[in-house]
Amino acid sequence: MKNTAFQHCFRLYLALALVLTSSVSWAAEAAHPSLPDWQKLEYEQSAFFATAKSSLELVESSDETANWTLMVQNSVVDNSENILLEFNPANGKAITRTRLSSGEDKRYKVYQYDENGVHRERREPGQSDATEPEDWEITSKNVINYPPDLEDEIVTGPYALIALASQLIQESNKSLDVIVHTDFNFYNVEMDSKPWISLDVDYEVDGVGEVRGKRSTIAVGLKISPLDKSGDASDFSLLGLQAGYIILSFDKETGVLLQLRGDAALIGTTEINLKKVYPRSPSQ
Repeated sequence: MKNTAFQHCFRLYLALALVLTSSVSWAAEAAHPSLPDWQKLEYEQSAFFATAKSSLELVESSDETANWTLMVQNSVVDNSENILLEFNPANGKAITRTRLSSGEDKRYKVYQYDENGVHRERREPGQSDATEPEDWEITSKNVINYPPDLEDEIVTGPYALIALASQLIQESNKSLDVIVHTDFNFYNVEMDSKPWISLDVDYEVDGVGEVRGKRSTIAVGLKISPLDKSGDASDFSLLGLQAGYIILSFDKETGVLLQLRGDAALIGTTEINLKKVYPRSPSQ
């Protein structure tokens, strides 16, 4: 499909689906935010004859709370991880986070966030015949205290930064500071939004068609630094990108996250590009 034909079709879809965008309507209605009109985004990044694939899916939590659940899948060669982050959409506060890692070793970690700290639990299959990670043997369990002076701060997970960034590009205040918890570490993330360069894109909108050509973007820069610089080695990861400086490039017209750019282990500076968008049904 030609780009001009796609744009016409895409605009018709947007009119039906309100707006195909990754933005979250926290500023307009913080107490009752609406899910974005995308449900799932897929990304790819290739290096050294291997392709890393990632997907992000955002849904309402299955319980009766007003929380949302962000499901992340990352895979490269024979290694994969599945991350679930349940958070309060009104402020980004993490409620529960799980991470299932598979490959040479399997492990399942659960993090519960409350006013007393982060309750961390690690499970491994061991000699158990259990197939569900929740039934594996507990190999460690502890409470991670929040750093001093964080009593009134919102603590969230790395992948919530994408939702926060998509909101930031719509606000008059173009900067935001947040605290992110990884495994054992806490990071300060300084976010700022600004117009950015045009990007060449090539991705598919499920049920609509292909998007190819140049797109104007708005960028959100993430300056990520550990609160305790003498602590454990850096374990921050956002689709494989490490702490330091990450650029999130959003489509200026649709708000979709087109690209993530930053440094990855063994690769150096790299780009992770959008490959497919799954729109949310207008009835959802």
